[in-house]
Amino acid sequence: MYKRQFNPLDGVKEVHADFNTQEVVVTSVQDIKEEDVKAAIEKAGYTYKGRKEDKKMTKTVKVEGMMCQNCERHVKEALEAIDGVESAVSNKDTNTAEIELSKEVSAEVIEKAVTDAGYTFKGLE
Repeated sequence: MYKRQFNPLDGVKEVHADFNTQEVVVTSVQDIKEEDVKAAIEKAGYTYKGRKEDKKMTKTVKVEGMMCQNCERHVKEALEAIDGVESAVSNKDTNTAEIELSKEVSAEVIEKAVTDAGYTFKGLE
């Protein structure tokens, strides 16, 4: 499995195949739908066996408006209330929150949590 077989998928940064374990790790710079990954694998002539759930993803959420530790706590709690967010660490000095995800969570869901908590969502990294 090579990166060229994933070229139709926007955002693919790296693809690593381990022929011993028969696993492929796809690193992307944006969310990619699981069904699109499955289609690319099957188009390349391989069998898609599902996503390995024990892999955790991390994302950086850009948040504007955190002024103190209490603000950091509010953002952390709002993000950790999202299904799929395992943990969050917010930082008022960098205007970010690092989140660890157990599954894909859309930017829209993250944005809603941040704005409902009273802060401004400025994007994901």
